[in-house]
Amino acid sequence: MLARCSPLPCYATSTTTTTTISRPAIRAASTRWLTTRAASRRKEFASAVPGGATLDPTTTSRTSAPLLPRLASLSRQLSAVPSSSSSFVRTARSQYSTMAPVEVKTYDYIVIGGGSGGSGSARRAAGWYGAKTLIVESQRSGGTCVNVGCVPKKMTWNFASISENIHAGRHYGYAIPKDIDIDYGHFKRIRDATIKRLNGAYENNWNREGIDLVHGHARFVEPKTIEVTSGPDGSEKTRYTAKHILIAVGGRPIIPKNVQGAEHGITSDGFFEIEELPKKWAVVGAGYIAVELAGVLAAVGVETHMFIRGDTFLRKFDPIIQQTMTERYEAVGIKVHRQHKGFKEVQLLKDGKGADKLLKLVGVDGEEHEVNEVLWAVGRAPEVEQLNLEIPGVKQTHSGHIIVDEFQNTSTEGIYALGDVTGQAELTPVAIAAGRQLGSRLFGPPELKSAKLSYENIPTVVFSHPEVGTVGLTEPQARERYGDDKIKVYKTRFTNMFYDVFPVEEKKQNPTQMKIICAGPEEKVVGLHILGLGVGEMLQGFGVAIKMGATKQDFDSCVAIHPTSAEELSDLSDEKREKAPDVGDVGVSVECGSDLTGVQLDPVKEKKLLAKLDIAFVPVIMFSYLSCFLDRSNIGNVKIAGLPQDIGASTTEFATAVSIFYATYVTFETPLAMLMKKVTPRNLLTLLCIVWSLTTIFTGFISNIGGLYVTRLILGACEAGLFPCLNLYLTMVYRREEQAKRVSYLMNCAAISGAVGGLLAYGLLQMDGVAGKAGWRWVYIIEGCFSMVIAVWIWFGLPNDPSNAYFLNEEEKWMMQVRNEQRRHYMGAEKFTWDEFWIEIRDPKLYFSGAIQFCQDILLYGFSTFLPSILSSMGYDTLHSNALTVPVYIFSAIVFTIVAFFADRTSHFAVFLFCANIFSIVGYVLLIAVSNNAVKYFATYLCAVAVYLGPGLNLAWLNVNVAPHHRRAVAVGLQQTMGNTAGIVAGQIYRTKPYVLGNSFSLGAVCVSQIIIVVKMFYLRGEMATKRKIASGEEDHRRVTTGDGEVGFKYLY
Repeated sequence: MLARCSPLPCYATSTTTTTTISRPAIRAASTRWLTTRAASRRKEFASAVPGGATLDPTTTSRTSAPLLPRLASLSRQLSAVPSSSSSFVRTARSQYSTMAPVEVKTYDYIVIGGGSGGSGSARRAAGWYGAKTLIVESQRSGGTCVNVGCVPKKMTWNFASISENIHAGRHYGYAIPKDIDIDYGHFKRIRDATIKRLNGAYENNWNREGIDLVHGHARFVEPKTIEVTSGPDGSEKTRYTAKHILIAVGGRPIIPKNVQGAEHGITSDGFFEIEELPKKWAVVGAGYIAVELAGVLAAVGVETHMFIRGDTFLRKFDPIIQQTMTERYEAVGIKVHRQHKGFKEVQLLKDGKGADKLLKLVGVDGEEHEVNEVLWAVGRAPEVEQLNLEIPGVKQTHSGHIIVDEFQNTSTEGIYALGDVTGQAELTPVAIAAGRQLGSRLFGPPELKSAKLSYENIPTVVFSHPEVGTVGLTEPQARERYGDDKIKVYKTRFTNMFYDVFPVEEKKQNPTQMKIICAGPEEKVVGLHILGLGVGEMLQGFGVAIKMGATKQDFDSCVAIHPTSAEELSDLSDEKREKAPDVGDVGVSVECGSDLTGVQLDPVKEKKLLAKLDIAFVPVIMFSYLSCFLDRSNIGNVKIAGLPQDIGASTTEFATAVSIFYATYVTFETPLAMLMKKVTPRNLLTLLCIVWSLTTIFTGFISNIGGLYVTRLILGACEAGLFPCLNLYLTMVYRREEQAKRVSYLMNCAAISGAVGGLLAYGLLQMDGVAGKAGWRWVYIIEGCFSMVIAVWIWFGLPNDPSNAYFLNEEEKWMMQVRNEQRRHYMGAEKFTWDEFWIEIRDPKLYFSGAIQFCQDILLYGFSTFLPSILSSMGYDTLHSNALTVPVYIFSAIVFTIVAFFADRTSHFAVFLFCANIFSIVGYVLLIAVSNNAVKYFATYLCAVAVYLGPGLNLAWLNVNVAPHHRRAVAVGLQQTMGNTAGIVAGQIYRTKPYVLGNSFSLGAVCVSQIIIVVKMFYLRGEMATKRKIASGEEDHRRVTTGDGEVGFKYLY
């Protein structure tokens, strides 16, 4: 059996014993003890040596003739059968006693397994204390660590890191060719030669210290006797006995037994036999083995798919490690299949090496994946099957691991176990340290008889990309052990200086994160977790400090080494939080060359901040647009109340009045959007609101069609800037992934205005005749006065700089600054340049979005303006037509809010927009084809699904895919201009009852929109494919490489 140590991480681990004696002290004590012991035994030895020669156990070579007294003593010990032996053992002995005599060789110490733990214990026993020691190893010396674990893994990690550094070199100005061949076969040969050299080194060390080595498979035949089967054909059998026997056989990777054809895949052992790299491979598992090996091949360009049962990797690690590593792997292109149910079959489609091998993975739910290789990283099992542990009575867990106490004792006296076979901290240095302490306890001086390994605070490194380091408790473990009120957490997130020359999005893919967990009033450090470049070499010293009981004050009092990432761990102090008073454990990086882009805000505090922003900004923004849309759309309500007749307007003239509004509206949208930052949001929006409010009031006093034309033109010019400016204001406050829901609030105001407008019209029209004025006039006058109140609210409610709003405290202002810095590439420079304008007007995304907006606005303006007329054409009177619009608009608003929530959460827009339009298509077909009024009214609900959702979600889709701010301002303004020309059309197509032309035109528009949505989605996918190719080394021939053109900027679709 292969003596195994920890599989992949040779984890940088640091261990100490509970007996706090230094290594020199142990050696000195051991020397004194051996000298004293030798003097007392010389006479005893002399009597048994022929000729009365003196034999000194401190100097006798282990390769000299056997010591007769020692053999005699051991023979006497072994001849005594313990009275407690089981009946099974007595029966076994009886059977063996009837066989021919078998030679039994006697040792002080037998170690089954020549891996790191077994070797460490054997060398301590033989090299320090002169114990006659035997190692039994069935395969290559050194165990898993040397042969299929730590050593080849770290060499392969270095191999992959070279690829990453080549990529980094291009950012640093090195003219490195794009296509560089990788000779993996050459690297494997060098790696294999290194391992072979280490195999020899292990054996040379054993030989030098007098340790005997036997190659073969061991099994117990008596409680203290093993039989080793060796030779080419396994015919040679030799028995060995010792007072002390150590089992250090390690473990092996598991191949799933419930997956048909699983043997066609490989385990971590087989990974190091690969001679040619696959083009595409699958990794099944979420532990450190899966994460390390997936990261290695992904770094050299192999398409990598990871299948995990949960949502994150490394689930035994701190949550900060789990989340960041999973996100980082996805960011660099590894496809993570979360909540995977597992596979039921692996089919070998084509045998071969590397890309020539082809497998089909069939999931339990029927999904299929074709890959060149699959790695099973689903766990490990102890190598105990052939040991016959039932003979000595060694107890095991249900998983087969050997049960040991804190001193590595098994349930049978004189038999010990350590390393992976016990399932305790399966790490190479842990096994080595435990083995050395066991050797000292068994064969060392009396003061070491209580020596044991402490399994507390063992530093661990996962050689992933980037590396992960951890020591002590995770945050959940610490809170469970000490209680929430006793725990204080310090953490930070930043970008290592090494990545300063990288593009912004690529910098975000390479975070450094650190967390210190402290307990009690003295703030003793009980956990430390770090992730990032170089943390593997950083952790050892901090592990020593924590092992020594360091407190947070000890960390703070250490002068930092600058500029390094490690200095952050000595700088997570109160002084550091001066930028954000009382910021708690939010954390901030002050590393030279870094900024706030890497800071990780406390999600709970950020959620509270968002709620505060919503409460402050969303109402004023919603009421502003509600007021605007009321003033614009109430012309549909007053039409059926007699306005055309009172001012002597014909059907054509009234339709022109409806459409003329959009002449100035589309003209001023883009200029006003571009002016917002220069004029400031507060000044511009307040001025526009005042002017359209006065205009609305004056509309209540017009007496002819000319007056209506003038007021409609002024309204169009003023209201043109409101929607794009409010939308841009939202982008100044919220992140990309937070905007769709807020845009839905904005667009829902249009729906609410329809509902409120209908209710207001219904109520205000009851004022018909009051003060001698018609009811429709009161609609304009009162709604205009309402808008004047909104103007005052805008002035006080929308600060020019949301990040310094009066209602935010100092910590919240700092958090806003962090959020702004983290989306700096999205917001861009404050100063407008015409370059951004010219870049944007040549952007295909703008025209796709504008065309979709035009089609969706046909629905918006036709439906919202003429819904009362459509209902009136069904036979309802004026009052009931207005009242029946209310539930339709409310339904539309609810649907939009729900869909926007999921669009934000999933960062998907095309699919939601496409599906919403399907409902509207069905609705318009019913309006056109059915004569039953109840069915037609139901159809208005179906139409309403996309009426507001369509334009709003399309705008949000444009928002998140255009950067920086001024380019986005141009895009939003032009998109709204293109879209709002639909208002001109809508006024012309809804002329005569039963509005078949208007409904048919709207149906056609939504069908065209569906086609453009699909085309835009595929365009964005193509752009992302191009970016990925550029990121992998292809030459960049694109015209625009800034803003959303940066390789790291991810388009959402």
